[in-house]
Amino acid sequence: MTQVELARTTPKYNVVTNPITDEGNDRMKKYFKRIPCIASIAVMAWMGSAIAEVEPREWYGLGGLSWYSQDKTIAVGGGLGVRAGVGFQWSRKFSFELVWDITRKIHPGTYQEHLLETLNVPDVVANFKIEADANQYLSALGSMTIPTSENVSLIGKIGVARFWRFQTADIQFESGNRYMSHNDRQGYSGVLSAGIQVYVPWWTATSVEFSFTHLFKTEVNSTFLSASIKFPFPKG
Repeated sequence: MTQVELARTTPKYNVVTNPITDEGNDRMKKYFKRIPCIASIAVMAWMGSAIAEVEPREWYGLGGLSWYSQDKTIAVGGGLGVRAGVGFQWSRKFSFELVWDITRKIHPGTYQEHLLETLNVPDVVANFKIEADANQYLSALGSMTIPTSENVSLIGKIGVARFWRFQTADIQFESGNRYMSHNDRQGYSGVLSAGIQVYVPWWTATSVEFSFTHLFKTEVNSTFLSASIKFPFPKG
């Protein structure tokens, strides 16, 4: 069949669009894509203004808990996870941190449901074996605090996280079919965090931090709430 004959036999379809709705959706998508960039620029601007206020130069530790919402797509269970880290207070407002977060494990049955939904196979499960470890994030962060009163400060952080994911599945169906997967992923994600820091009056230089942290990479895209205690290391 020649090219002309193909053109003659190709059916034509009329596509009906709503230009007003489509234009509004495009604007909203562009707006939401700009939010992380704007927030990142704002946090970096705060950090820059703090460099001149040098004084502390001391090390500190932090530890706490984080609340995660269940998310089957990234294999995170709902509930509490743990976090720990170390930081260096460069000036009164600016510091560097290295933080390790361990999420809540997802239940094997819940992860199996997610896999079956993804596969979309009309078959009955005869037996299955699921291993789903907790996701882990190691974040390197720059932190900036802005005092709002004597004991309370706003705090913003920006940086990058190394993440680890490990989930395996072996599902056998009554029909004799078998599905196996090995999800061992590692990579990097941008990190943005914001919250408040409250100093403990009866414990010198110790504070409690409440913050929301967001990871941007698709494999770990999520937001979680953390409560951490920040304490100075003893000076020699």
